[in-house]
Amino acid sequence: MSSEKCTMVSKRKKYAQEYKAEALELVVSSGRPVAEIARDLGLDNGILPSAGKTGICFDNAAAESFNATLKKELIHLHVWTSIKQVKSAIFEYAETYHNRARIQRELGYLSPYEYESGHRIDAALAA
Repeated sequence: MSSEKCTMVSKRKKYAQEYKAEALELVVSSGRPVAEIARDLGLDNGILPSAGKTGICFDNAAAESFNATLKKELIHLHVWTSIKQVKSAIFEYAETYHNRARIQRELGYLSPYEYESGHRIDAALAA
């Protein structure tokens, strides 16, 4: 390991120990549950808590479904040589295929483009 990496690891460990000590002091001195303190700290810093509890997947089911599909249809089918290549491929997959052309059961087996186009036509006819 290079000396630069050793320095970074050392700094991370030092900061982690300092944060752990601060967090422990906060929990002990407040007498409040850790989950409540974490939620309040997140809210104070603009972070919205998860909608579910442990083991409840409904708040991120769409994201999990997309990630699984992305891995099956793109990531695991190629050998990647750089992060830039992966980022570019993911952007292209999401913008040109998944969001426009790929049929989705939730949309009545239409692509998002077809689904939205149909709704625009329906809305125009209704107006």
